[in-house]
Parts: sequence; structure tokens; C-alpha cells
Amino acid sequence: MRLHDSHLAHRFHCWREWFFLVDRNTDGRLSYTYALEESVRAINWQRLQQLKDEVLNKFPFAYQTADQAFRITDIAFDINQDRTIDREDAFTIAQYCWDAGMVARISSIHINSLARGLQQGVDR
Repeated sequence: MRLHDSHLAHRFHCWREWFFLVDRNTDGRLSYTYALEESVRAINWQRLQQLKDEVLNKFPFAYQTADQAFRITDIAFDINQDRTIDREDAFTIAQYCWDAGMVARISSIHINSLARGLQQGVDR
């Protein structure tokens, strides 16, 4: 199977520590191939969920994104999609995530955070 096969929908998701390939099978279902083992992903996911709860409890201006239930590799906080918060508050949340040992990226609408420190050779 090649990445440019026109009959399959391929999508790469590449973060600093997470990498997975999504394939649409011939029966229409999606299948996922991950660079990290399930045990590592489970630990990272647990850490992210704890961080999400901490942020939501600590910062009254923090809101999880509407699509959080569909995310499988990161947590995200809404800063300008459905709710607007001050840019300085966004940087405060991002710094808190970074200080907790996670990667934090601020876009125009979200703060995305994902685990770091347990990477296995993908885009170091």
C-alpha cells in the first residue's frame, strides 16, 4: 500500500511524540497504525487526562474544545473558536502544560497539549 493510492484515504498526524497513520479500509472503516506501543500511549493518555482536569479546575477561563471527545492523542483548550480568552491567559495555560511535562502549542483557536518525554524516535 502506497501513500498516494487514490482509492484509500490516508492521513498523517505527526506531533512531536505521537505519530499515526489512518487508513480507510475497503469496507469503509478506519484503521490506525501507531508509532508508539499501546502501553506508552495509555500512560501518556492518562497523564493528559489528569492534566486536562487540573487545568479546568485551576483556571476558571479554561474550556476544553467541543471536539475533545474525538481526540485520541492530545488534549485541547478552546481560546478563540467557541469561546474567547485573553491571549495572556492562553499563554498561562500553555506554560502550565509545559511545566507539567507536556508539549503545548498555541494556535489561533486552540491550545493543544500532548505528552513528551516518552518518545521513541519520531521527530525528536
